Amino acid sequence: MPLLTFIILVLVAAVAPAAETHPHIVTSFLPLYSWATTLVGEHASVENLLPVGSEPHDYAFTFSDARKLERADLVVVNGLGLEAWLPKFLANSAKAKDRVVTISQGMESNLIEGEHEHGAHEHQRHANPHVWLDPQLAAHGVSNILVALQRADPAHASAYATNAQRYLARLDQLDRDIQEALAGVTNRAIVTYHDAFPYFARRYGLKVAGVVEEVPEVNPTAKYLSRLGRVMRGGDIRVIFIPPGGRTKVAQRIAADLRAELIELDTLESGPLTPSAYEERMRNNAAVLQKHLK
Repeated sequence: MPLLTFIILVLVAAVAPAAETHPHIVTSFLPLYSWATTLVGEHASVENLLPVGSEPHDYAFTFSDARKLERADLVVVNGLGLEAWLPKFLANSAKAKDRVVTISQGMESNLIEGEHEHGAHEHQRHANPHVWLDPQLAAHGVSNILVALQRADPAHASAYATNAQRYLARLDQLDRDIQEALAGVTNRAIVTYHDAFPYFARRYGLKVAGVVEEVPEVNPTAKYLSRLGRVMRGGDIRVIFIPPGGRTKVAQRIAADLRAELIELDTLESGPLTPSAYEERMRNNAAVLQKHLK
């Protein structure tokens, strides 16, 4: 290579702008992935921790997961005990605490209590974690992500704000569409298999009349099911809403005992990861309820 050509290449390399580095974000499960990918656009990469088909309640955290989180610039979680692995991870990572974004932060006045298993035979009451099923609370979570993104990547703060403004408008439209879809529903009492829908019910004027499995992974007693049956007969409730893939032998036996139909209602805890998944599946839930709560 001629000396002059070499010198020119060296000078060009010296003055050329460095390749832009994009923040890397890890989300814990599906709704947070949809929100984060919509906000970042082309300015950051988003990876979801849980593989498709896994649910955050019973996910087995691995060493490779810990390495993913260590490499992330931001880690977006729901909080409220949903990510059972989070406290241990934070305890073992000195720098992780400053990079974790909790979407439920600041929702304290809007939380609903729920009962959950604690230890082998103990139950304790604490906030129900399913806040993402209320689009207004989802908007709060999106705002929390925005603040963290702008802090982590101030060079693109304006772009993130623009994306967030557009997405918040879409969430507001989603909320209005669900309100309209359920406005004409006459039987507003529902029974669900898991205690996943209190925020959704409160937002849209429904009443959770009963829950089959009041404590996760704890089978209901015959006495409890008898009481639930009386509630369902008294309220003319003929449907039990179960999570996708929840048509288990136990669910079918309970439905037979209570003479109820099993209908899937999506908790959005797992499934294909797309930016539009949250809005699409929330609208589908509204359509399911509209059909079966006439």
